[in-house]
Amino acid sequence: MKVISLRRSTVFLLSALPAWLLAVTLAQAQTAPGAPPPPQGSQWENITLAFFADAAPAKPAASGPATAGMQGLFVNPQTGAVYINYSPWNRKIMLKELRLYISKDHGDTWSAVAENPITGRGESGFWCNAAQPFSGKMILWTIDGKSALTADGGATWKAIGKQGRGFDYGDLDWSADQPRTFFAFEHEPYYRVLSTDGGATWKRLNEAADKESFRQNKNWYPRLGVVNATTLVATDGLVDGILYSPDIGATWTKVSDFRPLGAHPIHYGKRLYWAASAGIIVSDNGKDWRLLGGGLPNANWGPYFGASEQEMLVINDKGVQYSRDGAKSWTRLAPPPPGLWLGDTRTGGISFAWDPVNRIVYAAHAKSACYRLRLP
Repeated sequence: MKVISLRRSTVFLLSALPAWLLAVTLAQAQTAPGAPPPPQGSQWENITLAFFADAAPAKPAASGPATAGMQGLFVNPQTGAVYINYSPWNRKIMLKELRLYISKDHGDTWSAVAENPITGRGESGFWCNAAQPFSGKMILWTIDGKSALTADGGATWKAIGKQGRGFDYGDLDWSADQPRTFFAFEHEPYYRVLSTDGGATWKRLNEAADKESFRQNKNWYPRLGVVNATTLVATDGLVDGILYSPDIGATWTKVSDFRPLGAHPIHYGKRLYWAASAGIIVSDNGKDWRLLGGGLPNANWGPYFGASEQEMLVINDKGVQYSRDGAKSWTRLAPPPPGLWLGDTRTGGISFAWDPVNRIVYAAHAKSACYRLRLP
């Protein structure tokens, strides 16, 4: 992976501009046995302007850098490197300019990542999908540009075929060394789409059901996942709960009353973890689902895993929640970053990432800023 180094600005010092530090009071909702105490005095730091000082290829919008197109965020948990997808709201620019930027010092400075095919913008909070425990395999879904897959943590990338304007989010058969089955959500018009050739070509699964889902519920957005090469899970706007298909979308059966809120399940080995209205649910086969621990109402983003399957971070409408005992109990580490409303069923483009080694949580939003929270 070649990194294009850009000039590092020294004018943006947080100590000199305390207005940039949006301090918040951290509260504890429930403490897990043996869990670390909630952090005291930690602050969400706005690192958006530091990003624009070093990395932005274009001038920030007239309304300010906080609304200039911050899109997509993820962390490589092996290296601690932070990646941002920046896309101005101009389709011609989006299709031509580099869209991926990296910070190797936790967001203090940024460089553009060259030699990757990613263009467009990651508009969903689930634009990045990575297999766990992290081995370098991940996919970045974008709209108005090219999405791409990497198997080596971003050293090399492979573009996937485009469907319409692109994808809000999706899942794939992470159990395969060379995944062939991809299941995604097409952006405007909104359809669930399937690929069985590794993302090269796509087809809409059931246009009639998707159209009817939106007719009945304008706020409906599907949740979807891939269990293996032939097995899919999803939600639609016609039936509450989780739907199961053993024949790559030909037939569907309701198998659970749980209501997923995460756009797709998180794969940890052969297990699927899914953020749901009741908490974190888990399945080994996509058909049988159970709730972990005592639940966590309105779990939406995550789980993001730490050193093991027992350590996880989840974001719900109350903020950043931490468990070190496999979701049996939770500690609230922080409220949401300033100005980010976490009640949007589509996740509104809000992205979170966790660096468990350096104990840093990141958040970004297209209509707000990019934040960093250092945990004691």
